[in-house]
Amino acid sequence: MKCLVATLGFDADFVLRRLMKEEQGRLVCLALHVEEQAWSRVERAFALVKYYCETRRMECELQKIGKENVLGEVLEVLERELKRCDVLTLYLTGGPRLLVASAIFSSLLLPPWEGERVTLEVEGEGFEARLEVSMKAFSALLSMDEIEKAIVAEALKGPVRPSELPKRIKIAKSTAYRKVKELEKMRVLVKRDGAAVEEYFLSEDLRRAIRV
Repeated sequence: MKCLVATLGFDADFVLRRLMKEEQGRLVCLALHVEEQAWSRVERAFALVKYYCETRRMECELQKIGKENVLGEVLEVLERELKRCDVLTLYLTGGPRLLVASAIFSSLLLPPWEGERVTLEVEGEGFEARLEVSMKAFSALLSMDEIEKAIVAEALKGPVRPSELPKRIKIAKSTAYRKVKELEKMRVLVKRDGAAVEEYFLSEDLRRAIRV
């Protein structure tokens, strides 16, 4: 089952647009509870989402997140939903910045084998732009050392050849070959098949992680 966990504020438009784009088995809307007047506006927005879900016979719930332990509560939701769903999309367009940032941090705390089933998705507000990336690629990007980041920066310019890296980023030849192989194992770099000279390019998933 596909599960969508979405941050929700006072406006239901982004969540509804996402649901219309792709059918989901289950939806959980995360909303930050600060005070009652603001919460009533969140509930009105969710009422529209709930109505849409009911017409599609889709599971749907509003999850109240307290301001005292945002990170921990969001992590609990993600862990719970991963037990129910095969794949999970974390849709972070809407709601307070505190909630959105906490959702990102919480997803990075998931075990690696769970993170492989999570996709991070964000859309531009008021302009056309979209970021979609697997948490596995996102985590790999954050865990790189300085040499690996330098190699990825070179790969952004075009295919990289291990034999040329020592000159381009001032590292030893043995280090260049070792780091390229490590990045290939991490699925950050992909070896070009059939090339006359050994060369690698960035995986498409990582390209999405780096560019909007």
